[in-house]
Amino acid sequence: MVRLLAFHVRRDWIFAVPLWVLLLGAGAVGSYLQLRYIRELANVTNGLVVSNRPAVVAALTGAVVFIVLTAIHHGLQSALAYTLRIRIRTALTGELLRRWLGGRGFYRPLQDHALDHPEQRVQEDVYNFGLYLIQLAPALVTSATTFYLYSNQLWLLSSPLPVSMPSGGQIIIPRALYVLAIATAIVATLSAHLIGRIYTRLDVVRQRIEAGFRHDLGQAREFAEQIVLGGGQALEEARARHDYALIRRNWRPYTGSAASLEAVRVLITLLASVIPTVLLFPLVLAGKMQVGDLTIAGVAFGAVFHAFGSISTNYDGFALLRSASQRIQLMDESLSYEQSSGFVHAAADRPEFAVRDLEVRTAAGHKLFSIDKLTIGAGERWLVRGMSGSGKSTFFRVMSGIWPFGSGTVEHPSQGSRVMFLPQKPYLPNGTLAELLSYPSPSDAFAPADYRAVLTDIRLERLIGDIGAARSWAKRLSPGEQQRVVLARALLQKPDFLFLDEATSSLDPKTEAAMFDVLARRLPDTSLVTIAHTDRLTRYHSHQLQIENGGVTIAELKGAAEGALINQSERSHND
Repeated sequence: MVRLLAFHVRRDWIFAVPLWVLLLGAGAVGSYLQLRYIRELANVTNGLVVSNRPAVVAALTGAVVFIVLTAIHHGLQSALAYTLRIRIRTALTGELLRRWLGGRGFYRPLQDHALDHPEQRVQEDVYNFGLYLIQLAPALVTSATTFYLYSNQLWLLSSPLPVSMPSGGQIIIPRALYVLAIATAIVATLSAHLIGRIYTRLDVVRQRIEAGFRHDLGQAREFAEQIVLGGGQALEEARARHDYALIRRNWRPYTGSAASLEAVRVLITLLASVIPTVLLFPLVLAGKMQVGDLTIAGVAFGAVFHAFGSISTNYDGFALLRSASQRIQLMDESLSYEQSSGFVHAAADRPEFAVRDLEVRTAAGHKLFSIDKLTIGAGERWLVRGMSGSGKSTFFRVMSGIWPFGSGTVEHPSQGSRVMFLPQKPYLPNGTLAELLSYPSPSDAFAPADYRAVLTDIRLERLIGDIGAARSWAKRLSPGEQQRVVLARALLQKPDFLFLDEATSSLDPKTEAAMFDVLARRLPDTSLVTIAHTDRLTRYHSHQLQIENGGVTIAELKGAAEGALINQSERSHND
């Protein structure tokens, strides 16, 4: 918690320091205004008892003044609080997004399953951290100020209290009201802490299973068509009901801890509210204390009790603040963890990929395959074959540098070479069609004519009129159309090395052939590495890498790529 607050202050110190000073100072001012208001009300009561009209009018006038000042004060304090909340959230969200999405850091924590629901931590937990921090920090300052201001009042109104002992003797409690206020607050704080520890732990569990429930429901919505076509509605309903059953199971002890915490807090608070009256009403009846002074004593006792026991009265807020800060810090620690890689990645002095003594393993340590030596040179076109599960996609991950499990050396093309990987499952975020086609570059990186040209190349001319239209394209386009959109990205980016992981698996043979003809025509100098299960793509490649039985077989496909290039104009003409 302190570390997160310190980060915010360091990152935004020009505004954070004065805003915090003003907000905490506003809490102290609020305590002073409250004390002055209570004194005016006491003067009203004392004036009424003795029928002193001028005193009552003067006290009421003063009370109205402090009511107006208090209202203005609360408005300004609220504005300061909301300003600080958004600045705290901006600082923490920006840092988490930078570390999570700014590089490849978000891939490995998810790969190792060390971080559950990071999106909830960025959105909800950061929001809650700012909310409860801004609520509780000024409350503590207000409590300290209140304790200071009201302690003197309570001390002066406190008198010794004789207490009879079972043995027949008597002890005298000096300044009984003051001592009882402190003692009651200590009991309340200890009780709240004992119960609140359980509440905090259960709230962390609640947030985790709530996030899982929300994730599964969102997944059912995202894959609604696949679920309906596969007849999986009953299974998805059962899954959702199971998630909710976990919520209900946790809710029972969660409710018990929350109810116990609230009951203890209310019980002690109500007892504290009657203690001044019980101790002081004999003095009022004996004429030794005015009714207004009894009012001040009651308010002062309550103020000292709440100020000294502010942790108990706000324990649920502290518990939620601690829960949010723990989840944020866990994400921070997870993103800070660097998975040691057995691979050595280096930059080559030539425009080529080169691997030596490569041994690729699963995350569990099982060997997939090994390669003694492999070079993918400029302009070469490689076909990667192998049975499902043999490690073809993992080979691509090794080449990209995101797979850490294994050993060997991978030399990447010389600086300035552009490398692009296209997975089998396209990623189409919501946005305009131009933004989808230009991804990961901004849409203004290419001219409208470029978009029209690539849409024509991938046989989606009907979408030319929708280039600037924002749609949920992942739902509007078929799987084959989505794969063609992703291929269009390569046509726009013109990479030096293009890796295709079954990137045309959803296309019919004729359309697939047309797409590879386009790649050959539009990207003649691009090195192409393709994972495929079909023989149809053999003629578009010059080399083959066969992964089988834990090893690889490398072969030249002589004349294949040349034949594809020679026949491309004829095919384009026939199409």
